[in-house]
Amino acid sequence: MSNATCRITDPPNASNSLEAAAAASQRQPTSQSSLNERTVGGTLDTPNLATLKEVRYWLEWQSRMISGVISGGVFLKRDPLRSGEYDEVILPEQASDSDLLRIVAKETLVTKKSTVSGSVPQGETPYDLVAQPLKRNQDVVGAVVFTLTNRTKAQRDSVQQLLRWCVVWLENLLESAPSANGNTAGSQLRAVQLLSDAAPLEVTAYRLCSHLADELECSVVVLGLEQNWDLQALAVSHQLGFDRKTQSIQDIELVMQECADQDTTIALSNEPNEASIIVTTHASYLKKSSDIGICSVPIRSDSSLIGVLTLLKSGTTPFTIEQLQTIESIAASVGPIIHLQTLANQSLLSKVRRACMDFQQKLFGTNNYKLKTVVGLLIIVPLLLALVPAQQRITATASLEGSMQRSIVAPVDGYIKTVLAKAGETVEQGQSLVVLDTNDLMFEREKNRSEHAKLNNEYQLAWANRDKGQIAILSARLAQSEAQLALINSEMDQSQILAPFDGQLISGDLSHLSGTPVQQGQLLFELVPLTGFKLTLDINEYDVGKLADGQSGVLRLAGMPDEPIEFVVQKAQPVASIKQHQSVFRVEAVLQDPPQNLRPGMQGIGKIAVGSSSVGSVLTQSLRERLKMFLWYFGF
Repeated sequence: MSNATCRITDPPNASNSLEAAAAASQRQPTSQSSLNERTVGGTLDTPNLATLKEVRYWLEWQSRMISGVISGGVFLKRDPLRSGEYDEVILPEQASDSDLLRIVAKETLVTKKSTVSGSVPQGETPYDLVAQPLKRNQDVVGAVVFTLTNRTKAQRDSVQQLLRWCVVWLENLLESAPSANGNTAGSQLRAVQLLSDAAPLEVTAYRLCSHLADELECSVVVLGLEQNWDLQALAVSHQLGFDRKTQSIQDIELVMQECADQDTTIALSNEPNEASIIVTTHASYLKKSSDIGICSVPIRSDSSLIGVLTLLKSGTTPFTIEQLQTIESIAASVGPIIHLQTLANQSLLSKVRRACMDFQQKLFGTNNYKLKTVVGLLIIVPLLLALVPAQQRITATASLEGSMQRSIVAPVDGYIKTVLAKAGETVEQGQSLVVLDTNDLMFEREKNRSEHAKLNNEYQLAWANRDKGQIAILSARLAQSEAQLALINSEMDQSQILAPFDGQLISGDLSHLSGTPVQQGQLLFELVPLTGFKLTLDINEYDVGKLADGQSGVLRLAGMPDEPIEFVVQKAQPVASIKQHQSVFRVEAVLQDPPQNLRPGMQGIGKIAVGSSSVGSVLTQSLRERLKMFLWYFGF
C-alpha cells in the first residue's frame, strides 16, 4: 500500500445503504478524464488545511498502524459553499473500492457521526468499514474511511477508538492559524510518528525531545509527566540516561511545575517584556543559564493536564511566533498518545490507584447523581442490615390433629347391611354409623331357643324321675345353651355401630361396600372430637437444636391465611422421620384461643420465635450454617 492518488472530484450520487455502496464499488471506477488532477505537493483551496502530501503521509502511517487495512481514504471539503467538491487521498492508487470509500465519506459528512459496519458484502469476501468525521472549529469539513478485513465487533470498536485518537492531529491542522506554514503539519506528524514506534515511552520520548532540539535549534528539550501530583522529567534531549537528582534537572522540574500550576504556555526571553502571568521560576532559570529563551507548553489529554514540554533556546534568535505555534500544535498532537502509552505501561497497583482516584473525583465532584445514589445505598443498606434488630424464627410445615382419636372397628363378623355415614361428616354421640346384617344371627338365635326348650323339657322329666345324674348333666347343658343365646343377643345388639362421642369422621368410606363381609376387629372409621386440637410441626434438622419447651409461634392455615393463630411448643423432644428426602422432626404444640371453624387435617405454615438478632444475621443464618457444615465436611 505504498501508492496513493490525490485528486479533486465530485462523489457519485448513491443511496445511503451500505449494500448500494458495495454494489457501486463493483462497477468500473469513474473515468479519470473527468477529474481535475492536482500535484501531490499542492495545497488545498480551503484556507488553513494541510497539504495533500501531508495527508498522504498520515494515511500511509495510519495504514501501517492498523492491521488488516485493505484501502483507505481522506476526503476534505474544498469550499464550504460548494459541498459537492472534495479533495481526496486514496490508498492504494488503484483501489477497486474507491467508489465505496467516496459514498461512505459522503454519508459521514451528512450524518456527522462515526460509522462502524461489519461484514459488508464485497465480492466473495465481506469486509468491515470504519469512518470518522474530521472537524475544523466544530464544523465537519472532511471524513476518513478505511476498509478492513473482517473481524469481531470488539476488534472493530478498538479500531474505531484508535482512529478517533489518531485524527486529532489532522483536526489540529485544520484549526491552525492562517500564518502557519506547511512545516507545522509535518512537525506534528513526525512527532506523532516518533511516539508511536514500538518502544518504551522513555525511548520514544527521548527521540522526540532530540528531534525537537535539532529542528528548533534548542540546547535542551525536556518532557515531564505528572506523577503523584508532581511533575517529573521523563526524557531529556540527547541524554538517554540522566539523573533526576542533579540540580539542573530539579530546576527544570520547578520550571515545569510553574507552567503546570497556571496551565498555560509560558515563553520568556532575555529581552525585557511585560508578562501577564507568573514567570518567576522561568526568569530565574533563564538568568542562571546561557540560553536566550525558554518555553514551557502544557500537554493535555481530554482537557486534563498530563505533562509539560520545556524547551531552552540557544543561538542568537529567541523563539518566534511561528515556532511557538508549532510547539503548541505538537504538544496538542502528542498528548493523547502519551496518555494512552502511560496507561498501557502502568503497573497494576498504579492502575488501581488511578481508578480509585477517578472514582473519588466522580463521587465527590459535581453531578454523577446515579453513582452517588448507588454508593449511598451500598453504605446504608449494610448498616441497616447490621444494626436494625429482627426476630429470629424457625419456619415449618404444620397440620392440625385432634387431641384424641378413636378407631371404630367391627364388633363381630358379619355383612354390612346399611352405611349411614362416611369420612368427613360430623356425627353426634349415639348416631348410627353402620348397620350389620343380622339374618344369620336371628336364625342361630331361633335354633338355640328350640334347643333350649328341648333341654328344659328333658330337665323337668329328670326331676320327675328323681334321676340326679341326668339332672346334673341337663343342668349344665341348659346353662351352656343360655350363655350361647345371651352371646347371640349381645351380637345382635352390636349389629348397629354407634358414634361414641360428638366429632368428625376423618377416615372410612364404606358406601360402596354394602353387602360385603367384615371381620371382627376390622377398622371401619376414625373419629376425632371437634374441640381440643393439637398442632404438629415438621422441623428441619438444621433448626431443631434451637427449639425449647414453651417457645411461642404463629400459625397461618392454608384455608384461613388472613387469621393468625398463636401456639406454644409443648413437646420439644422430637422424633425424626424422612419427608421429601429430608430429615425432619415432629414437634407438638398447643393452640392458644383457636377459632371455632377449625377442622382436623388442615395444613399451614408455622413460625416459631427462637430469639432476636440483626436483620443481616437473620437473613444469612441458614446460609452460614450450611456453609459451616460444608467446610467441616472438607476438613476446615
